[in-house]
Amino acid sequence: MIDIISFLGLLSTIMIFNNVGQANKFNIYLGFFFLSMSSFIIGTKLISLTTNYYIISIMLPLLAGIVMSTGPMLYFYTTSILKSNNKNFFYYIHYLPIILILVDLIPFYLKSREYQENFYEMVQLSILHVYKIDTLFLPIQYFLLFRFLSGIFYALWCLITTIRSKKYFINNKKKSFSNNYYWLIYLSGFILLIFSEKNICKLKTNL
Repeated sequence: MIDIISFLGLLSTIMIFNNVGQANKFNIYLGFFFLSMSSFIIGTKLISLTTNYYIISIMLPLLAGIVMSTGPMLYFYTTSILKSNNKNFFYYIHYLPIILILVDLIPFYLKSREYQENFYEMVQLSILHVYKIDTLFLPIQYFLLFRFLSGIFYALWCLITTIRSKKYFINNKKKSFSNNYYWLIYLSGFILLIFSEKNICKLKTNL
């Protein structure tokens, strides 16, 4: 079931990117959002199936960066529709988790090719072995935990901001009011529900 949902997410990403135009450039963020939601399952499946060293070496950091972009892409998509995405210093701060996880993986890529190949073989036996990857300052699982916690924060912010912007939609987007407004409400609410459920499950597991 999860594989089907991930596949539909990837298919949605392809369709969105294929239909991005000048009038809907903000859909680029939506495409990356769907990609980040489906990339973990699909990426780990691909890593477990291939034995090509170069494919896995490129895919692993790429997958890590995309997975960490869920919250920021939802934020950028929402602010683009609301016309409030001023590109100041704080705007670029949202890219920080993506940059940090890539920097955190540097020690692993400084290891020998033989070491990396052995690690990939262990990952293919069990995807959970990826948690043992060499990092610079934080274990990889802390980034995944941060992804869920920040995802809740981003979803709440987008939900509240969208509700507060109802007057903007009515005044400036009369024809597309229901499309944009209720779509953002649904999208933010869905992410809030999904990420909250995952965090509750993690807490129950640790208790």
